[in-house]
Amino acid sequence: MEIVIQEQKEGDSGEVFNVKLQPIPSKPVKVVNTDEKNNDNLQNSNGHTIQVIDISAYKQVREIRESFEDLGEIEKIYTRGAGLYQIAFITYKDANSISYFNKQWSYHINKDIVRVLPLLLSKEEREKRKQFSLRLSGLHYQTSGYNLKEVMTQCKGKTCFIPAVMIRGKYQRCRYAYIHFSSREDLMAARQMNIEFKKGNAVVGLVVCLATLTPPRPRGLA
Repeated sequence: MEIVIQEQKEGDSGEVFNVKLQPIPSKPVKVVNTDEKNNDNLQNSNGHTIQVIDISAYKQVREIRESFEDLGEIEKIYTRGAGLYQIAFITYKDANSISYFNKQWSYHINKDIVRVLPLLLSKEEREKRKQFSLRLSGLHYQTSGYNLKEVMTQCKGKTCFIPAVMIRGKYQRCRYAYIHFSSREDLMAARQMNIEFKKGNAVVGLVVCLATLTPPRPRGLA
């Protein structure tokens, strides 16, 4: 489209001439969608983050950080209470730091074993990690997850959860544990084992049975 305007020459002649203007289309300005940008940042952050459950309520953030710093530099850590437990969300600077938990389902905080899930783990994988479980009864008083590491190795257990109770205002672990497995085959093989547990000089045989009831879990676990 052309635009024609008339201008008068300078001087006394009064002559008028036409000037044609050709408009140049301006380049479209790209508008940054802040919502999309925030979503991208969130997705990137989630790819660096793990969710840690079964943390005892009395554990301090400093203890949690010191244990998980062995895997890489931590950018931020956030915890929230869940009854007698805590749930922690730990974000690493490097996404490779959480690759350990693609196959490993648990980790340790001092002598406690805690369950760990990459935040971007699919719903199907989360369900799988709860699907196959056995209950071990007959534990010694105040047995910790660390004390059961050999048992877990023996029966190919992926996680170990010892529920806790408050007795006369004191936090105490129960004398049974839930062990989760990656497959039904591993679970059935563990049921056939004669599992012995040693703590100090005492050796006891553990009672192994299917976890017919859903193990208690902290609120907030998807």
